Amino acid sequence: MDFSTKWGKGQSVKIFRKLYIRPIVDSRSTAKRIANEHHLANVDVCCVCRPLVVSSYSSDGMDLTLQSLDVIQSMGYTQMTPVQASTIPLFMKHRDVVVEAVTGSGKTLAFVIPILERLIRRETRLQHDEIGAIVPTEDSTPFPPPLLLVSSEQSSPAEDIKRFLSTGAEIVVGTPGRIEEFLLGKGREVVNVKSLEVLVLDEADR
Repeated sequence: MDFSTKWGKGQSVKIFRKLYIRPIVDSRSTAKRIANEHHLANVDVCCVCRPLVVSSYSSDGMDLTLQSLDVIQSMGYTQMTPVQASTIPLFMKHRDVVVEAVTGSGKTLAFVIPILERLIRRETRLQHDEIGAIVPTEDSTPFPPPLLLVSSEQSSPAEDIKRFLSTGAEIVVGTPGRIEEFLLGKGREVVNVKSLEVLVLDEADR
């Protein structure tokens, strides 16, 4: 990335920084291999956190609540996928994480579990107008309450806002454009993002 920024009169600074190195990861990758092969080159790093390699949702390093474990087990999941094993522990430690993996590798659950854990562990519940997580995504699959749909072929923005006003929402899911339109438009009067704890950019490469 090449940024040219002007400072004052006649002064300029040219910034060049390689921010992200694309890792080589395929469907055969194991959690251990991902942890060992990830590398940063020509990047200024003050702290490198190697992923904690775990295999089970109930592993000591995961420290998930019983509520989450019960739901996960009821869905038939016992072992984590490599991408989940490498990233969920980092999410749980409030790290910023960039995840790239093949379709079907379990990326969605890798950020859904930490989001739900944050909401479960809150000492005080979010107020009616407070939002805990925003998830811009290209997926328009219907979600049940308390999620607010801002990108759905089955409802209009007016219907989404009306439902939000009556039920509230702790997680906002929608396409980036619709979320921006909502938060900067009518949603500005009903949504308080000062309490926002999580922002997930799904399909960020598109």
